[in-house]
Amino acid sequence: MINQLKSIKNMKNRLIVLALLGVLGILYGCRQSSVKALIPGTYVSHSRGEFALASDTLVVGAAKGNVYPILCKTGYQVLVGGKAGNQEWDSERWTGIWDEGRQVMQEQRKGRLIRFEVDSGRLVIGRRVYQKVDK
Repeated sequence: MINQLKSIKNMKNRLIVLALLGVLGILYGCRQSSVKALIPGTYVSHSRGEFALASDTLVVGAAKGNVYPILCKTGYQVLVGGKAGNQEWDSERWTGIWDEGRQVMQEQRKGRLIRFEVDSGRLVIGRRVYQKVDK
């Protein structure tokens, strides 16, 4: 009888562990799909330095497989005597490759790593933080 009780208790513990693993697997899958759902969109970042004001916009397009087109538009104004000069614009086209295992995107030309923060709707490249402006 004691052996039967131990066997039932072991089976019950195994079922609990399997159920917990199943729930964790579902949550992990939802997290991955929510990151991929966040990726396409428009992200902006503003900064001010000693010599210039800058405003960056990244437009991440829809994926083809794990490849994302990215348009980087930068507006900047040189500061002369503390006053902003004329607005200048520059743009570049990037290609980002999504790494599902590491949950990061790598920009191909310079190798920059791009991280997405689902909870805050942010894109991060190094120390530069971009906020998503469309939902």
